[in-house]
Formats: sequence, structure tokens, C-alpha cells
Amino acid sequence: MSAEDTPMITTVLSIGGHGFSADDLTSLLGVQPTKVWRRPEKLDWLKAADPDLASMEWRYIMEKQRKWSFGEAIDEVLNVFWSKRAELNEFLTRNNLGLHVRCRPFGDASKLEYIIQPEVLKKLAELSASLSLAIYKDEL
Repeated sequence: MSAEDTPMITTVLSIGGHGFSADDLTSLLGVQPTKVWRRPEKLDWLKAADPDLASMEWRYIMEKQRKWSFGEAIDEVLNVFWSKRAELNEFLTRNNLGLHVRCRPFGDASKLEYIIQPEVLKKLAELSASLSLAIYKDEL
């Protein structure tokens, strides 16, 4: 099977919460974020509806990487930060932040392995990360 047949997955690692310093996090991790998102003022009403919903996120995005499985994509994004996991966990705890990994596949879904290896699940657990898979039939 050629490289072009390998499915593509966009993987996003986001660290979200309220009022933390994106610059301090960038300095700590030694990696520039792809994007720092802040909730627009017009959506401030969400604070009352769901106070735990993040008002800002530091995002690192690996856009449309050719991967055989979700586990492979997740492991690749976690490995970017893995050497700093102790410092990252301390920063998350100190600032009451959450870490989330989101995967979104593109291409032929029949060629994608819908597995996450046990060692990758252990990494997610060590970071107390949540995980979501965004699968849209019109984009496969």
C-alpha cells in the first residue's frame, strides 16, 4: 500500500482553563502553540451556564498527518511534550487546567485502525487527559 493510501488524522492537544499565562506555558514546554484561543466576549454568558468551560486554550495542532491508527496519532502529539510531563502536570494542577486530545480522521475510513495502544492510554492517564474522536461521515 502506498503512502497516499495511508489515512490522515488531525490531532489537537489543548490545554484549557481560565486566566493562565500562555507565555509561561510556552516557556515551560519549549514549544510554540499552533494557536492560543480565547473565548469572545459575546460568549461570556457561557460562564454562568457552565463555569468549568474553558475561557482560553493553548493548542498544539498536528494537521492531517498520515497515520494508520488513532493510537499512533495520539502518541506522536504526546511525545512532543513527554519529556516535560512532570513540569506540565505541576502547571496543570497549579492553574486548575485540563488537557484534552482530539483526533479527526480524513480519507478512507476503512484503512484506519480504530485502536489506541495500552501504552498510549497510560500516557493519557498520566496526564489526566480527556480524549475525543471527531468522525464525520461526509469527510471520510
